[in-house]
Amino acid sequence: MDNNENNDILERPLIFMGESMLKYVFFMCLGALMMSVPGKAVADNGISQLMPKASRALFLDIAKVGNRFIAVGERGYVIYSDDDASSWHQVQVPTRAMLTALFFIDDQVGWAVGHDSVILRSEDGGLHWEKVHVDEKQGDPLFDILFFDRQNGIAVGSYGLLLVSSDGGKSWIKGSINEEVDMHLNQLAIDSSGRCFIAGEAGSIYRSDDRGVSWTTLNSPYNGSFFGVLPLELDTLLIYGMLGHLYRSEDAGKTWKGINTGTRATLTGASRLPDETLLITGLNGVLLLSKDGGKSVTVHQYPRRIGFCGLVPLTDRSFLVCGAGGCTEFSKDDVIKLPKE
Repeated sequence: MDNNENNDILERPLIFMGESMLKYVFFMCLGALMMSVPGKAVADNGISQLMPKASRALFLDIAKVGNRFIAVGERGYVIYSDDDASSWHQVQVPTRAMLTALFFIDDQVGWAVGHDSVILRSEDGGLHWEKVHVDEKQGDPLFDILFFDRQNGIAVGSYGLLLVSSDGGKSWIKGSINEEVDMHLNQLAIDSSGRCFIAGEAGSIYRSDDRGVSWTTLNSPYNGSFFGVLPLELDTLLIYGMLGHLYRSEDAGKTWKGINTGTRATLTGASRLPDETLLITGLNGVLLLSKDGGKSVTVHQYPRRIGFCGLVPLTDRSFLVCGAGGCTEFSKDDVIKLPKE
């Protein structure tokens, strides 16, 4: 099955990898697919296993925490690097559930979320983690988490799941966009003015101007799923998702303009360098590069054609990208030299 066929069948992502499946989901918060050996879904009934090749596993999100990089992914794997990604070390955490996203409010305090609605919390820069929330019975995965300060945060996931904390993530209660929302909520982002955005399934886009207390449904330019939103300067946003769809807004999401990406690969992550260079990751090794704030992009393809998920700036000229097979560094020049898709 090629990448376009995978994207066409992925409108409501699968939650579990069944025993008979040979290929399927590698993450739902960003909607990407992976190639996998047959295996049972792993219940959240223990602690993650320390594995010698954990750094080569599937990682769904990555963050820069002070001078440290931390990535989270399958089987509860959490790895970190203190030497600019030259070497990686695994830490043991109290879950084997797939971890889908992480967020740090400063260089010490952070949270990670994943399947079974698991939420982990760290107070020492990601070296040690405690489990502060889990719901194995319902089993709904969380796809992203964001904190406005050390005390107040939200987490979002499948079928409209939204959790709220006001005590630093030590306890969580259910919230909602509204009673009618049952679409997957895939990714959270906050802009420089404090407005919060959610990219979701079936073209759903939401904005909160009061730190998640209430939400406005924004007009959507597309009825397929979005897997991420990237706030830029002032009211400018990029939103991206299935089948290479990318849109730009200059009025905080009131109106959108489609950007020709030249690809039908699902787009999974986005970040920018200090010089405003943007990199957008996708499935099938796709990387989109923009030098004009997302008004236009060039499409490139990594020869190994692996699925990319999250990314962060590594240096002033390079990004650190995570996905199937671990974390990979790409400089702007590296991307430019890659062949076109």
